[in-house]
Amino acid sequence: MVLLGILAVTALPRFIGTSSFSAYSVRSEFISALRQLQQQALSNTDQCYRMNVTQAGYQAEVSASCDTTYQALNPLSLSTSRIEWPNGTQVQFASSGAESFVLNFDRQGITQACNGRCINIIAGDSVGIDISAEGYIY
Repeated sequence: MVLLGILAVTALPRFIGTSSFSAYSVRSEFISALRQLQQQALSNTDQCYRMNVTQAGYQAEVSASCDTTYQALNPLSLSTSRIEWPNGTQVQFASSGAESFVLNFDRQGITQACNGRCINIIAGDSVGIDISAEGYIY
């Protein structure tokens, strides 16, 4: 049992590699940001929230009216900074392959932009983010 633990700590990371770790790390971070923005949309129903994704990174945005200009809002620190993707990371909207897209969250925390596999993250390995019709992000 101890030998298995030692092998898991020392040998397994060499087989996985840093690129797959990077893809999964970016996925986890981005899911957290999307879920936090979704929670804000559920909590503050008098405002509209969206995630603006570009080749360089992502930024949460808020607007008093869904038809007006959005103001930058970082869901992690409530600042106006953009979160940059790590070097070598490519994020795409799954249905179109676009690297720049917007996910709008309605007052129920649901995005109408997609259902199922919505986002592909490529950083050595390719991993995805799914959003269900009910709004669950996984």
